Amino acid sequence: MSNLEDMFLNEEEDDEEAITAKSVLEMITDAWVNEKLCPEILPNKAELVEVMMEQIDQMEENVLQLQKTDLRSIIHRQELERIRYLIRSYLRARLEKIEFYSVWVFKNQSVLSPQELAYLKEYLSLSVAPLKNLCDRFPGPAGQLNPKQMEIAPDLEAHVFAKSRVDLPDTIIVHDGPREEEITVTKDSQRIVPYSCIRQYVRDDRIKLI
Repeated sequence: MSNLEDMFLNEEEDDEEAITAKSVLEMITDAWVNEKLCPEILPNKAELVEVMMEQIDQMEENVLQLQKTDLRSIIHRQELERIRYLIRSYLRARLEKIEFYSVWVFKNQSVLSPQELAYLKEYLSLSVAPLKNLCDRFPGPAGQLNPKQMEIAPDLEAHVFAKSRVDLPDTIIVHDGPREEEITVTKDSQRIVPYSCIRQYVRDDRIKLI
């Protein structure tokens, strides 16, 4: 039994609850890896983060019941720190993309959580808007700053290393210059492909990045 499962188990809990907690952590871990490796910002996993934070509170209560000198307490506290780091790193990766691709993300804001959208709007109001106002004061070309000139878009043609979670019903068409290649994707198959050709499958969790 893993440290995570052990932290969730007590006399009143059963194995089903432990497996659920473990599966949530696995999903967040996959979301974190995808976000770190994906060229664009992916649909948010706010619900998973919220559930995991609630579970962390429960874990801490369980740990407090142990003596500080108990080896289990030391192991469980290390596990808690690992989970906290994972969540912080996941959220930080998203915020970095929100800031770097701010104008582009604003046009594709459906992938953001309400909190992330509020952060994006504040970031734009403190960075892009003042720059635009400053340029408007200058005569000639210097004062004709178009918001599109400030838009940085992710490179959706960047190559990624991907692994399929399922058998895909349709073939994937990979463009390599003037050439096209049709690929049949089966469960657990791995390939290096342009992100654009698997974009939707990554976004709906049928393919993960590795």
